[in-house]
Amino acid sequence: TTGSDLTLSVPNLGPYLRLLNAGRAHLLELLGKSKYKEGPLYLLRERWDGAIDSDNRISSAKRLRGEFSAVLPAKPKKWKDRYGLNFDWVVEECLGAGLIELFETKSVGLGIRALG
Repeated sequence: TTGSDLTLSVPNLGPYLRLLNAGRAHLLELLGKSKYKEGPLYLLRERWDGAIDSDNRISSAKRLRGEFSAVLPAKPKKWKDRYGLNFDWVVEECLGAGLIELFETKSVGLGIRALG
């Protein structure tokens, strides 16, 4: 008997895989900007959102203190390129793929480190 190879083709899987790879690459690019390829989770989330003021607790506190970043709340261009891909989902995907690790810091909460 001879062995046969089967190929499975799922319709519309290509765009999903491209979005997945783009999200992973962007997250690793953001981590690569720091000196040791690591940083606090909250800072990475701000970078993912384009460092634009939002309705989160930190941005609200800055507005109450009168600090203004001169950027109005909106979505950055890259947000549209990633079709609004959720930051938490990308972190979990990279964690499951073994591209990053999470660690607890004493001062700023969770941190993320790129592996490899």
